[in-house]
Amino acid sequence: MPAEATHVLDLAGPDELGIAHLRFTTGSPANTMNLPFVEAFLDLTSELAGRDDVRVLLVQGPDGTFSGGADLGRIADMDDDTWAHYIRSEFALFAAFDVLPFITIAVIDGVCLGNAAEFALACDLRLMSDRARFGLPETAVGFQGPAQRLTRHVGLGTAKRLLFEGVVLSGVESRALELAQWVAPAAELDAVARSTAERYAKLPPVAVLETKRNLAEAYALPPMENEIRSSLTTAGTEDALEGRTAFFEKRAPVFRGR
Repeated sequence: MPAEATHVLDLAGPDELGIAHLRFTTGSPANTMNLPFVEAFLDLTSELAGRDDVRVLLVQGPDGTFSGGADLGRIADMDDDTWAHYIRSEFALFAAFDVLPFITIAVIDGVCLGNAAEFALACDLRLMSDRARFGLPETAVGFQGPAQRLTRHVGLGTAKRLLFEGVVLSGVESRALELAQWVAPAAELDAVARSTAERYAKLPPVAVLETKRNLAEAYALPPMENEIRSSLTTAGTEDALEGRTAFFEKRAPVFRGR
């Protein structure tokens, strides 16, 4: 079993404008997400929900990456109860981030895949670098593709194409589909993130909160139990095992519908 990962959730601020900056490191290769990290992130999100001094939160991975998604090596070592706990913790994190009482901006450089992309979609807005790679490739490796948030952003037909094919988009392609609101050169990403946060921090907080609540109601997500059930079901299939194995062996998977 892999050694326990050491994660870091580095929250700076808020500053005098109400801008806070959260940089996260999961301790796993490609900054992939693992259970201790997700649990700690959920705890931090619960604390942030009670803050009244934050107006904008920037969320960012280490330089050159956001997150490669779930740590497939650790998933392979999970028993059924641990896997179920992991999935429910992830969905709880996404839901909690969705309703934070201030504007959240995912600042995405490099890869942002799978559950990391789902987390980014739970943020209010997304700023990507010109070297970003964004996608939800779960279906292509035997897991259920998370449909609800993606469909809310791009519509049913495009969501089907992206999920069925496991498409990984560039920053420019993400902007064309409105999955990213801005794209900046990688060298300018931090500066653009800061200037964007300053612009939003000047907005009236009560009006922003009420507008955010109304937008959430207008585009309400259905209960997530079906997606959770699908995650638990597909992870136990032979096809999911083949998808994970092929990924690590760097070969095309052969799926048999079992």
